[in-house]
Amino acid sequence: MSPTTPAVTLAVCTRGRPEQARATLDALDHGAAGLPLVVVDQGEEASAALAARAERSARMRVIYDSGRGLSRARNIALRAVETEWVAFVDDDCIVATDFGDALEAEC
Repeated sequence: MSPTTPAVTLAVCTRGRPEQARATLDALDHGAAGLPLVVVDQGEEASAALAARAERSARMRVIYDSGRGLSRARNIALRAVETEWVAFVDDDCIVATDFGDALEAEC
């Protein structure tokens, strides 16, 4: 990887927890803004809020999946990334402000 190409993609899998997912994504915007982000949404319907957020962010991609299960969602995310490493962040996790830097230092 070149110094300007991230080595890791962040992946958040969510289902029916819009407020928790929003808080997690807000924290990732502050703590890992330079890293690509894939969100797998397994809600009953595709989230308009997630879609709108992705439209405003060049680094974020949302994949709607009508299936169920964390393992399934994680496999979908794995197939969507282009980096060597993937870091899964739970949809109720609030990362530290230095999360992205610390993660890249480990990759």
